[in-house]
Amino acid sequence: MLGKFSKDWDELTSDEKIMYINADAYDRAGHANYVHYVEELGDEQTPGTIKYRLQVLRGEIAEVEAELADWTAQRAAIVQAAQMD
Repeated sequence: MLGKFSKDWDELTSDEKIMYINADAYDRAGHANYVHYVEELGDEQTPGTIKYRLQVLRGEIAEVEAELADWTAQRAAIVQAAQMD
């Protein structure tokens, strides 16, 4: 939805500009929000951004899942050994 506000005022065509009174109106209509959210989302290499934090969390989840799989395998081996006795 905010994608239509991705361009700066100076990058808009004259046809696009006629939809707004001036640059301030365009900014209030959504460009400022677009810029804000793009900065908040950031990228995976920039600490403090949502995408960076998401990447960190995915890594932590992968570690926990690997640990859980290891525990599950150990438990299965113990259960199988117990059933053999």
